[in-house]
Amino acid sequence: MLDQWPMVGRDHEIGEITRLIADRGARGIVLAGRAGVGKSRLAREVVTATAAAGWTVRSVAATTTSRPIPLGAFSQWTDDAESAPFALARKVVEVLTDGTRPDRLVVFVDDAHVLDDLSALVLHSRAAAIILTLRTGEPAPAAVTALWKDGLLRRCELEPLCRNEIDTLLTATVGAVPDLHCADRLAPHSGKRAVPTIDWHSLRLVADPEAIEDAEQRELIRTSGSEVYIGHPLYAEARLNRCGPSRLRRLRGEIATAMKDGGGPAKVVKRGLLWLDSDLPPEPDVLLAAATAASS
Repeated sequence: MLDQWPMVGRDHEIGEITRLIADRGARGIVLAGRAGVGKSRLAREVVTATAAAGWTVRSVAATTTSRPIPLGAFSQWTDDAESAPFALARKVVEVLTDGTRPDRLVVFVDDAHVLDDLSALVLHSRAAAIILTLRTGEPAPAAVTALWKDGLLRRCELEPLCRNEIDTLLTATVGAVPDLHCADRLAPHSGKRAVPTIDWHSLRLVADPEAIEDAEQRELIRTSGSEVYIGHPLYAEARLNRCGPSRLRRLRGEIATAMKDGGGPAKVVKRGLLWLDSDLPPEPDVLLAAATAASS
């Protein structure tokens, strides 16, 4: 198994960000995008390139567990828990910059949307070039959003790989050109083209309207016509991992019951599979329709 997949389709971004970091008139960049789009990987490639060019790099991984703690993300650079907040922030900046060459320091923060407020304030010190990754749709501290709204950093919305880039990635990974079926199965998981998961009518019958609206605003789901899509396959995977088998069977039953009879073959098959894997008693008409649609 590969420890790390090859970097494909991001040469332009790497070049642009590296040049931006080297520009003394710029402070750095915010790489924003959905989960799994490749923000962290791209940022690490840039960090590796800048380190190879002689820059000092300080890497920070923000987490939800460290967010309630003032300066939690920068805890390795401070052991003072008694000073006033602004004094603590200044001390962190002093430690971060100690022993570094002027204008040759990069601070990389992964998942900056979960920074605590005081850690976010450290990034305003202008003592280093900044590279941040940020998950689109997630709320972030005002001190973080101010970094690009006030023009201190440039924000870049990272797009998923296109189909040709996915094919190139697979070729570089396995050492052979992938067949069409393989590429078609993997393409949706790049985030470029999502697979519809449920129709809008069925979702409204099984979910609270406010919950649906909140999920849309956070880009956990998106709609196109009558179809509802997961914002990114990773969101569904993370949620499924938190559901027990009994709950999943119950939810499949609710959705299968809410889905109307008829529709295209794909919808009929989907309803049959949901019914089959649910806690509902077998319904011959539904299962026969699904089997007929699958063989048509």
